[in-house]
Amino acid sequence: MTADRSDHPTAGLALAVAGGLGAAIGYAGTNMGLRYVSGLDPFFVSAMKALPTVILAAPWIAAMVWRGQKLVPDRRLLGWMIVTALIGQLGGNVLFQLGLRHAGLALSVPINLGAMIIGGAVAGRTLLGEPITRKVVVASCFLVAATAILSWAPPPDQTGSAATRAMAVSGAPPTTGNMPLGLAANLISGIAYGALGVGLRYCLRGGLPTPVVIGTSTGIGLLVLGAIGLQQIGFSGLAAINHRQWIAMVIAGTLNAIAFVMLTHALKRLGVTVVNLLNATQATLAAVAGVLMFAEPLTTQLTVGVCLTAFGLGVLSLRR
Repeated sequence: MTADRSDHPTAGLALAVAGGLGAAIGYAGTNMGLRYVSGLDPFFVSAMKALPTVILAAPWIAAMVWRGQKLVPDRRLLGWMIVTALIGQLGGNVLFQLGLRHAGLALSVPINLGAMIIGGAVAGRTLLGEPITRKVVVASCFLVAATAILSWAPPPDQTGSAATRAMAVSGAPPTTGNMPLGLAANLISGIAYGALGVGLRYCLRGGLPTPVVIGTSTGIGLLVLGAIGLQQIGFSGLAAINHRQWIAMVIAGTLNAIAFVMLTHALKRLGVTVVNLLNATQATLAAVAGVLMFAEPLTTQLTVGVCLTAFGLGVLSLRR
């Protein structure tokens, strides 16, 4: 009898890699939607980003309860998941949204990813005992160099007539060009995302079911960030959000939900650093989207940084 190919180690690894790349594509689309609404309150936008994932996880968890499956095999894991979720939501999502406003899409994503890769590698080695191979080190060096070059790029200058017209078409507000604030927000956000990845892998390896991991992480974001966001914008601010912005948030949240499911699948089989490096494919997509869709400048630093990112990913994909 022929064995089920999904049970084969090679097939499982290939699916995990596909999940990591699929998550990167989904997050790239999410980031485009988030850039479109970067002028709105970052807490409220981040809460709306979490909503579709909560809707996705709710029936999944309900089905587990219906079948009599245990949701929390170890309460300590749930505690770790809650702490991890707060770090990822407050330190990751909110600050990334702030970074998009001040640094633009093409710069924010690679800076954020570089910090995430290094922070995740260190935390994964320290807390999970995951090895850091020479191939990962070389790939990380390319990505860190790309991040450094991209961070030297001038702030987006979107005050000119062409850029203003492009912003009017896309609906996204011009960035303010406060590069120090945007850089700091993206660096801290990347470190928080790295911690989130380690926390997710720790809880998944410990036996916490995938829907519980997904539901807890995003449910906390919806409740905590939603409460803060509504308190800040009030009902008048809520009424001022136009239909295009609502559509952008729905699309961003839906793509984020799909990407998050793929990410958790990849984290079950792959190390945090490898998943983060696969996730770095967002950098190229973000650069293209930033230039073509949001009138962000195509600079020499941006071109070199994207090329270095591609080289880093190429090194990661090489066999021994």
